[in-house]
Amino acid sequence: MEKYEMTCTCGHVTRLEAANEDEAIAKMKDAMDKKAIKEHWREMHPGNIAPSVEEVHQMIEQELMFSPATA
Repeated sequence: MEKYEMTCTCGHVTRLEAANEDEAIAKMKDAMDKKAIKEHWREMHPGNIAPSVEEVHQMIEQELMFSPATA
């Protein structure tokens, strides 16, 4: 399994393991549903409006990266 990570604009880093990039993106998208996004924004971005699921999923596609330093 390879390690992947994504850093939110608030600095929170989410790490996961997956067989490849496509699987990593799918896992991250599954984890970041409407409820998870709302909770993250409530805790980490107080007072700010949470983005839509579609916006977060687009960010995941663009910003999730292989993490060789933690491999």
